[in-house]
Amino acid sequence: MAYYSKLSPSDAGSIGSQPNFGEEVGIGNGKVAVGAPLADDGSTLNRGAVYVYDLDGSNETKISPTAYSNVALQFGQNVSIGSNKILVGSGADLCFLYDLDGTNEVVIDPGYSNSNFGFDKQGIAIYGDKFYISDSNLASNTRLQVGAVYIYRLSDQALLKVVRPSDANDPNSLTTGFGYSIDVKDNILVVGCPTSGDDGSVGKVFVYDLDGNNERIIEASDGVTGDYLGWKVGIDSGRIIASARLWHPSRDGETSGAGAAYSWKYDGSDERVFRQKNVYNSNEAGDAFSEDSLVAGGGRVYIGARYFENGGRQGSVFSFTLKGNAEYNFLSSDSNASSGDHYSYAMDYDEENGYLVVTALYADSVVGAAYVYEVAAPSGNIRNLSSSSYTGTINGPTFNSAGYLETDGISDNITIPGLTLSGSGGFTVELWIKLTGLQSDTGWNYFLRDEDGLTPPQYEIGVYNNNNYSFIFKQNSISESVTTVLTQNQWHHICFGVNASQQVGFIYRDGVFAGGSTNSFSTGVIPLNKILGNFATSTGLAGQFGEIRGYDRELTSTEVSQNFNATRSKYGV
Repeated sequence: MAYYSKLSPSDAGSIGSQPNFGEEVGIGNGKVAVGAPLADDGSTLNRGAVYVYDLDGSNETKISPTAYSNVALQFGQNVSIGSNKILVGSGADLCFLYDLDGTNEVVIDPGYSNSNFGFDKQGIAIYGDKFYISDSNLASNTRLQVGAVYIYRLSDQALLKVVRPSDANDPNSLTTGFGYSIDVKDNILVVGCPTSGDDGSVGKVFVYDLDGNNERIIEASDGVTGDYLGWKVGIDSGRIIASARLWHPSRDGETSGAGAAYSWKYDGSDERVFRQKNVYNSNEAGDAFSEDSLVAGGGRVYIGARYFENGGRQGSVFSFTLKGNAEYNFLSSDSNASSGDHYSYAMDYDEENGYLVVTALYADSVVGAAYVYEVAAPSGNIRNLSSSSYTGTINGPTFNSAGYLETDGISDNITIPGLTLSGSGGFTVELWIKLTGLQSDTGWNYFLRDEDGLTPPQYEIGVYNNNNYSFIFKQNSISESVTTVLTQNQWHHICFGVNASQQVGFIYRDGVFAGGSTNSFSTGVIPLNKILGNFATSTGLAGQFGEIRGYDRELTSTEVSQNFNATRSKYGV
């Protein structure tokens, strides 16, 4: 897979021979932050630094801590971006909070030393109005190395709760290493606890609400000593993913563990287990699959295997659906990639815009590098209708228990602010839709149109029930339409738009080209900004909507297929 941008420190020659640029990485709010904890600062070795970039690699900002001067902090051991803040972990039992531009430093000090506060990879996170810092080595009142997760309020950094496993003070408990990895999303906190259980290596996964209450424990149905379940954890679209980095050799006859990942629904049901299938020289056992990085987002899970080797390039990213299907893997596409890169050492996913960032810890003569990929091509015009936090003008539609926007097909309507496309270079609109009913059994049932003041509207999109529920994309001025059949009560991924050069309409259904128009569409500004239950003629659509995205260009067939595969598991397709 070709990368969108490559990130490298501009001062590589002056920060030491091996700064570990890419030890950990965070992405969000239009920025990428890369930790370099072994970077030297003048005469201070391993003081550390964090480099912040725009997504295209421009506007580098280097963050160096002002507190604790001349101390080898290993600043940048961990990084997380969210809510317009950057949270940075270190190797000195301290964390640091900054604005996106690296200003307004705040030190987060738990008040003790010789522990793992903010040190463990994937052990810090910003989510909404809180931030979370794990310490997998923190003792309880009666036992050592139980671990904990600290929850702070973002606005004033007030400590809200220290979360420990419910058996933290049980002297007979085998729960240790709690907090070795965490993830926070969809209003739940997931905590990996890989060194717990029989012989301290079976592993568990703990689930809490955002306040650290209502503990639930998930264990592998076939877990055995040596699995280390919970080494890395991820959350996305109704499922929890956890790695078992040494998935035990007794299962497959290997001489050492080869790694695996488990997937469950949020309630711990529907367990799935999956492993890499694409191997090089039968060296699966030594690839470090699931050991260093795991991130879930956009309906897929990405798992690093930093020792995977092929063609002189070291490290690979394996991707699966959240249930462990549809495996593909990609190596570094950097022309300078080598056999010592440790590509996939760290990863993070941009939930809002669909970017994946992957680091290669020892790329470029062990300096390190980070690569940004467009996993789901961003539009800059995303209108997410799968969240009740949507701020558009809503008249009638409701959000059902699954969080999807639901219209009644009669009087509901919603204004989508800003989904206005220039049309001059072609355009594409992408959406997930499920039909549940029609107001007209024999005619048009529109649900999306432009509100530009023209009569009739320039573009109208809907469903025509001529016994096959045809999806219609129509330009009234020339009575041209492109159609494809939808199935009622089933989710469909639809992309439609106009080709810039030929001005020909097109439709993709579920990632596959479904048809084009025979005549040319005219171009111009396309304000597709109103979803309606009806057009004052009782011919509306009853149904559910997920995300709607607008692009000021024609998406390629590869991009359409990629976007479909990246989000399909969210809709059970």
